[in-house]
Amino acid sequence: TGFVRAQALSANALVHVQGVGDFEVEEIVAAVEPGRASATRDNMHSTMMCTDMPEEGRRLAVRDESVAEQLLVENTPDPLLAEQTWPEEDELMQAELALQKRATRKRLVPKGTSAYQASWMLEESEEEYDEDADDDDSPEHNDDDDDEGLDEDEEMQGLQGMEDADEDEEDKEELVELDEEDEDGKKQLNREALEHRRQEAAAERERLWKLAEAGEADFPDEVDTPMDSPARQRFQKYRGLKSFRTSPWDPKESLPLDYGRIFAFQNFKRAQVRVMRRLDAEAALPSMSHVIEGSYVTVRIKGISRGQARLFCARCGLPEGEEGLCTNVAVVVGLLQHESKVSVLNFSLKKHAGYASSLKSKQPLLLRAGFRQWVSRGVLSEDSSGTHKFKYLRFLHSGVNAVLSIYAPVTFAPAPLLAFAAPLASGYDVPSLQDVGLQYAHHQSILGDALGAASNKAGHDSVMMTPRPQDEAVRHLQLAAVGGLIDVNPDRVVLKRVVLSGYPYKVHKRRATVRWMFFNPEDVRWFKPVELWTKYGRRGRITEPIGTHGLMKCLFDGVLQQRDAVCMSLYKRVFPKWPASSVYA
Repeated sequence: TGFVRAQALSANALVHVQGVGDFEVEEIVAAVEPGRASATRDNMHSTMMCTDMPEEGRRLAVRDESVAEQLLVENTPDPLLAEQTWPEEDELMQAELALQKRATRKRLVPKGTSAYQASWMLEESEEEYDEDADDDDSPEHNDDDDDEGLDEDEEMQGLQGMEDADEDEEDKEELVELDEEDEDGKKQLNREALEHRRQEAAAERERLWKLAEAGEADFPDEVDTPMDSPARQRFQKYRGLKSFRTSPWDPKESLPLDYGRIFAFQNFKRAQVRVMRRLDAEAALPSMSHVIEGSYVTVRIKGISRGQARLFCARCGLPEGEEGLCTNVAVVVGLLQHESKVSVLNFSLKKHAGYASSLKSKQPLLLRAGFRQWVSRGVLSEDSSGTHKFKYLRFLHSGVNAVLSIYAPVTFAPAPLLAFAAPLASGYDVPSLQDVGLQYAHHQSILGDALGAASNKAGHDSVMMTPRPQDEAVRHLQLAAVGGLIDVNPDRVVLKRVVLSGYPYKVHKRRATVRWMFFNPEDVRWFKPVELWTKYGRRGRITEPIGTHGLMKCLFDGVLQQRDAVCMSLYKRVFPKWPASSVYA
């Protein structure tokens, strides 16, 4: 119950309950403002006010299902609807003949072997083929897992071990806490020792992170070619480009499965103009589906789960299951068309001066844009113009403008963005959105103060008896970056570059023998079409491999110096990480 502000509120539109989520409106009924009702009772002569005042409980707007906006967050793709090529009759006949020919093939088998036993005996060539097939099906060759492995190996190899150690340590802590509850407090947990271990792990993690950032600054995008596996498998998802600016790249090519769950606009700016015109037209016409600005109404929504109701009561300062007045401000926002649907949002981002730690791509961030907040893992790219391809950034440095691409509900501009993160030195990760909401309700955290949240009234303090690890994580959140919405465009192509380097072994004018870029001749032949470049500005190509250890002959467009370094650039498109929780509160 409250006042309608800014614009008219429609019952056919969706509403967003701040801190809880999106819902459908069931109906909007009239309510009597408490101060105004008492004034009319005291003043018996103000009959005009009494006639103007709406009757309490009278329906002002009712949802019309035929024209109402449906609560649709994600698309549900059907994998069976993918395009398939049905075999023709000639192909079916050829396959049947080949099967019969294989069935009647004669083979040498031991004497006395039946036809059934002979069918299970494989020849040497078939055994080798099956072994190769088993190797291809192994987890090492899984395409879905290979992409993640490549990204982690290219950035920092030692950091993953520290993260695994932190997870194991947290699992041990959870087991200890469970044992404490089972033994009914017989064994006290040494929190100081656990905190000391956490700080040590955080310091080591910060050291590795800074080392990786320094290496990226000194040798941007350079990676070492693996010696234990072929480079054509290690970089199988990468390709070469003649020109990063002008070479074509299809934005609809090799999209991840998550792209089947999102929505896209043909023209985002035109869609925004159309939505705003529709909103103005509906507000100007008299209708039973909306209430005007300034009305004091009660909004009844539907589809709230028990967990969402518990969170809403906690944010409002109400005991669960009891009625009463909110001690905190509860905000209900009417959504525009399409604002509940998930797409790829691109935000301009700049690191905040007060945040000392590093910011890395795909790092979990607590984002606040407009009236929404959510936890997401986006990708950073260069904020450049005049091109349809954008270079992927591994780290966001101070004073650099970047673009953050994330999965989030559609938002129309202007929409400022605040990004919160936990410093590496704290040893905590970004908590879940539910923990942030409960921390907001029970404690006036750093996030609540930064956003200007309403504090609890005096005499109604809700204090938790025992602090939880999630509460400590919320307290360590800091404002890491600020920005604003650019557009909603899933077709933004963000390319990750890796640079393979080699060094001249023998040089004769424009020709050179290069080593240490590859370690077998098959890789040299595989990457032969990709153009080479040097640190001193020469351009060249691979002519042929030499020997069995990866040496190769190269031809350049000018005289090559012995001290020069030969490089090859490879590119791969990267996408944001799908959020672990689909709650956008």
